[in-house]
Order: sequence, then C-alpha cells, then structure tokens
Amino acid sequence: MPTRRNKEKFQQLTEFERGRIIGLREGEFSYRAIGARMQRNSSTVMRVWKQWTDVTEQLKILVVDDGR
Repeated sequence: MPTRRNKEKFQQLTEFERGRIIGLREGEFSYRAIGARMQRNSSTVMRVWKQWTDVTEQLKILVVDDGR
C-alpha cells in the first residue's frame, strides 16, 4: 500500500486579520507579540507588514509623480 504524505494545512489570512496585523504594528507591537496574540507565526506577521509598507511606498511615489 502506498504511503501518504502528511499535508500541512495552511489557513489563509482574512482581510480583517491583515488589517488587525497592520493596526497592531502601527501601534508599535513587536512581530512576536502580534504573532502570539493572533496565533500566527511571527514570519507571517513580518510578511504582511512588508507587503503593506511596499504598497504604501508605491502609492506615495504615484501620488508625488501625479502632483507635478
């Protein structure tokens, strides 16, 4: 009988959870503290924060370019 792999089950973050991570980070909570509070890995929290800051930086550049 073939062996089956144990598949890890990942749970996607909801938009609410992403917003909560961003809000807590803006409130100066550490990545580790946010991860513990939301029962998520701190690397997940870091990834969400990096995505958010990258998008906001791009939007700032677009706004400055359009404001000539």
